[in-house]
Amino acid sequence: MISTLISHEWKRAFRTKRIWIVLAFCLFSALLDPVSSKFLPKIIEAVGKLEVMGLPDQNAADALKAYASDSSRLAMLAFALSFMGMATDEFKRDSGAGAFVFTRQVRSSSLVWSKLIVAFGVGWGSFLVGYLVATLISIPLFGSVPLGAVLKSIPLTGLFWLIAAALLVGGGAAFRSALAAVATAYGSLFFLSIFELFGVLAAWSPTALGTSVGPLAAGESVVSYWRSLLVGGVCAGVIFVWGLVRRPN
Repeated sequence: MISTLISHEWKRAFRTKRIWIVLAFCLFSALLDPVSSKFLPKIIEAVGKLEVMGLPDQNAADALKAYASDSSRLAMLAFALSFMGMATDEFKRDSGAGAFVFTRQVRSSSLVWSKLIVAFGVGWGSFLVGYLVATLISIPLFGSVPLGAVLKSIPLTGLFWLIAAALLVGGGAAFRSALAAVATAYGSLFFLSIFELFGVLAAWSPTALGTSVGPLAAGESVVSYWRSLLVGGVCAGVIFVWGLVRRPN
């Protein structure tokens, strides 16, 4: 029966244009970041301000990292705002997927899991489409891309979006509030991203999973991201389990 709930949530994501909103933000970043990484330093250099700004020459890894960084912030915000209703408005007894719990004897935990699966699919899927576009644009602009780093970073970005989806859906189920769902997801990731400001603690920030292509291109190991996964996984796990416990009965 969970497949019925997942199908319902997917149809609703398309019907309410949520998937297109998140995808639009990802594509906007994918089109803008490679071009700006290539030409912005040259423009500043042309007006004689490169040394003042301290902008180094950019490469394809920098462009892809810029896309990943913008996606983990701007697209994540669009993701949270567009899905905040989905995270809460169907935890009801008389309408939507929530009615399945009472009319078809579906376990209420299945409703929470179906929302997580769809939210994760929309978020990561949109990111990957933008990632592909940014990579293809970077090839003619920079001559080549660090394909190995790109491929290694894909599962890490998936973990980031899974953490984000778990925070959003778990927050919605736990607090039964759309605004609380957004605050839980975006607020938690924003708070944890503060680690990046403190040098050695940067490796513990879950957002490092989303922007891993840059360090990987510089030779960093995939294994080194266990700390980011640990912090993000524990935080998202606690919130999501809390949402399961407080699900509609």
